[in-house]
Order: sequence, then structure tokens, then C-alpha cells
Amino acid sequence: MSKIQTLIKEIDTLEAKEVEEVLQYLLKKIRGKESVKSRLARYRGKGQGIWQQDAQEYINQAREDDRF
Repeated sequence: MSKIQTLIKEIDTLEAKEVEEVLQYLLKKIRGKESVKSRLARYRGKGQGIWQQDAQEYINQAREDDRF
């Protein structure tokens, strides 16, 4: 049985007030994740054009320079 199926089975045994509590918890989690995504989306692409090379190339070069 998958985790989701187990959760659903457990939720089916709860009383209405307990199910409402679970629902409120899940809605709070979803809203929190959406909020973080929307805040991060505002910064996407802001650094474009600042650096002259690709970020991965920069990291690879820095790692090579760091080694003796």
C-alpha cells in the first residue's frame, strides 16, 4: 500500500472535526509553498548579463583553480 493510500485510509477513520483540522493543515502547507514560489519567481533572471560566462563554467574553473 502506498503512503497516499495509507493516509487516505487513516483519514477515513477520523471524525469530521479531525478531518477539518487535517484539511486546514494541508491548505496552510500549500499556501506556504505557493508564497515561496511567487517570491522566488520575482528574482528569476535578474542576474542575466552580469557575468561574462556561464555559471557552471565559472564553478568548474573555480574548482580547477582551487586545486594544487
